[in-house]
Amino acid sequence: MEGMRKSIHSMNSLQKEIYRYQMQVAELEDKTSQLQVENQYLLTVLNNVSDIVYRLDKNGNITYISNSIQRYGYDPRTLLGTQLLDLIHPEDRKSAIYIAKERRTGERRARNKKLRLIPADESDQLIGIIHPVFLFSSEGLYRMEQDEEQFTGTHGIAKDITDHESVKEELLLARDRLQTILDTVPGNISWISSDMSYLGVNKNLAAQFDKSPEEFIGAKAGFESRTSEFATLIRLFFKADSSRFEKEVSLLQNEVIKHYLFAGQKYKNDRAAVFVSIDISKLKQSEERTRVVLNEKVELLQEVHHRVNNNLQILMCLLDMQVASGVHPEMQTFFMSFQCRIWSMLTIHELVCRNPNSDQVPVSEYFESLFKFYISKGFLNPAQISVNLDVEIFEVQVSQLVPLGIIANELICNALQHGFPDSRPGCLDVKLHVKNTNDTELTVSDDGVGIPTGLDMKTSDTNGFQLIGSLAEQIEGTVYWDRDQGTQFRLEFPSDLREQ
Repeated sequence: MEGMRKSIHSMNSLQKEIYRYQMQVAELEDKTSQLQVENQYLLTVLNNVSDIVYRLDKNGNITYISNSIQRYGYDPRTLLGTQLLDLIHPEDRKSAIYIAKERRTGERRARNKKLRLIPADESDQLIGIIHPVFLFSSEGLYRMEQDEEQFTGTHGIAKDITDHESVKEELLLARDRLQTILDTVPGNISWISSDMSYLGVNKNLAAQFDKSPEEFIGAKAGFESRTSEFATLIRLFFKADSSRFEKEVSLLQNEVIKHYLFAGQKYKNDRAAVFVSIDISKLKQSEERTRVVLNEKVELLQEVHHRVNNNLQILMCLLDMQVASGVHPEMQTFFMSFQCRIWSMLTIHELVCRNPNSDQVPVSEYFESLFKFYISKGFLNPAQISVNLDVEIFEVQVSQLVPLGIIANELICNALQHGFPDSRPGCLDVKLHVKNTNDTELTVSDDGVGIPTGLDMKTSDTNGFQLIGSLAEQIEGTVYWDRDQGTQFRLEFPSDLREQ
């Protein structure tokens, strides 16, 4: 009986042990299945990332490589058992050994090693081929055997940075081109941060201070022995709200005052600025020489005008003496007409002398002076003839005022001499207006006896009409006249007048 009990107890214990073993097997199968799912998921992830993931044995042979390698012409299955180094460009293999047989882990592992990969279809034609560039990172793999870590291989990842390297190369090339251009520019170019530190300069600027461009980088503006005005100018510019400025500055350089046209433009959210300065010292010297020569010529021109005026004044005095000596009335009229012509030219010269720095003179002053002269000489009696002078305030070119003034004088003198005989009273109208942007019109009209019927201005051989026709051609003008109700002369010519 006792033996039977022991047999039953042993069977129960065995059943429990079997059950426990079955449970462990089931749990192990469940974990294995879970690991397989996770492993499959991990493989799916690894095979779909753009980076190349690899695992090597301790001899550097590939035991796994992700599907990303297919983009470079390789079949992952055919690479199993081959050396990773065979995929690396021959010139990079020496430095790639540490990647293929990396034993270190953690912070000491190999990271971001730049290596070139040989695409499968170009492995036999290395010359002239642009190879994809990768950043390789790898780490040693270990497993515990008899309480000791045993090195089993290496795993790692390679990131394709070809596009990044191409962009970087293009940027470097663009920077070199820009630097070449800046070094070729004859002006001075500098980059300065808002803390007054140099970020860079071109060679031309550095050479002026017998320094290299590298000596400027990081130095404070003004260290190169410029005057304090330069540093003050930069400092004020960074404090100002404006993003750019232009200014002429004078700087002491090698004990010589230099003149510069200085311009600045902020960038990087106003934390830095680029400055360009052009040496205009020679231009300033040339301007000064030109100013001196111009002043000399102005003084000479004024002296010429002064002497012309003196000579005309002398001629006027001689004519006054001749008239005062008593001459025939017809000769007296001739001398008066001649005096009016001289006074017309004299007035023009005086207006030019008062405006030596301009080729424009006020035309209204000319007419006012002309009528004052007529009255002073008794050529015009305001009690007999009323004058309506309507001249807009213009400035006219000197070359245009001379013929215009003489024509106006001839027409007015003709009206005063012939339009009002025997002290006949009447009215004289003189008008000068800009009709439009292209034409100007001078009108001289009177209500006197009018021009004789048989007189034709175009065929007349009188000096006055011939002079008017000749001068009108000089200013591309046309003269019209009307005999009805007195006489009206109208001169139209292209407008070079500028209204004040």
